[in-house]
Amino acid sequence: MLLWGLVAGCSRPAAQARFADFTYAQVLEHFEYYHERSEAEYRGDGTWTNVEYGIEHPLVRDASRRAQGYMSAWSLERNPVYEARARAALDWLVRDQKPDGHFTWWNTPAGTDNRVDCQYTTAEGGAALAEGYATFGDARYLAASARAAEWEADCDLVWNTNYVMFAVWHLAKHYRITGEQRWLDEAVFRVVHCALPRQTADGSWKEGADAPPELVGHNQRIWYHAIILRGLIEVYRVLPADHPVRGRLLQSIEAGVRRAIELQRCSGEIPVEMNTKPAPPDSASAERHNTHRDAFILEALLLAHVHAGIETRDAIRGIMQYRLAAVSQLPPQEVVNIDVQAVGYLLQCYRQLSAESPGLKASGPGR
Repeated sequence: MLLWGLVAGCSRPAAQARFADFTYAQVLEHFEYYHERSEAEYRGDGTWTNVEYGIEHPLVRDASRRAQGYMSAWSLERNPVYEARARAALDWLVRDQKPDGHFTWWNTPAGTDNRVDCQYTTAEGGAALAEGYATFGDARYLAASARAAEWEADCDLVWNTNYVMFAVWHLAKHYRITGEQRWLDEAVFRVVHCALPRQTADGSWKEGADAPPELVGHNQRIWYHAIILRGLIEVYRVLPADHPVRGRLLQSIEAGVRRAIELQRCSGEIPVEMNTKPAPPDSASAERHNTHRDAFILEALLLAHVHAGIETRDAIRGIMQYRLAAVSQLPPQEVVNIDVQAVGYLLQCYRQLSAESPGLKASGPGR
């Protein structure tokens, strides 16, 4: 399958490779850069400083994203520090989970507890715990993931599409690990009644009809677009080959991937605002992009290639070109949790990518 269209500001068709290959050693060095940044915020108990909201209580996503990234990196490198950080983060998530199964959004000292915002926090925690059980076999992690799934199953299809798809992402993971049909059915229901009808003609997603006016267009930012894609791909990954939704789901994923690739610049960057002109360098949008640097869409494009068979390797090379340059050319990010997760997953996927792409070179013993 080919990449589609023309890249913004480029004259060559996107079906032609444009971006340079990278090595495993470069990816590992990139991961270690974010690991060192992360260590500066580590509190020693499976949590990291809540730099985003400046409060004492740690954020669930700071622990969950790092846990997943460290598990991915540990699966290859067997670095005991990576294992220790992952286990400590998972243990903290078990302790921080509420008795009814949900996770608080710690954006204020009192926290936010509701069935709208906490769909995302609960899925963040649940997804890490599901993968933690798959990696380490600790029954506490599976039980906590199950409690989160039970809570998610009782939530409505809220206006914020990416919140719903966070839940889908976790429900599909929990199904993949347990094989319990109920969780796949819950995930598919949300895909059919939320993600598919809210996708627009250009492949992006809109909000539900009850979205606050000031947040219309919210889900078209590239990291929310990627979160939605990630949830859809996790479902596609586990759907039986003869499932009636499978064909429609693949078409939706392909449209979402196409939209992201069409927006990729010659630098490799995929800009934050999907349907607007690039933000001025001193704008809030530019600052948000500097915080994320295409980490979410990197993970989504990896998943699309590995689990949906969509050709995204050149776009992945472009994102890495942009990210490797950004490390030296842009100010350090304040928030690095998703970078640990996404680059860790790239490490995990590298062998498959390098086997398919002769230009990608492994390095190190046994690689």
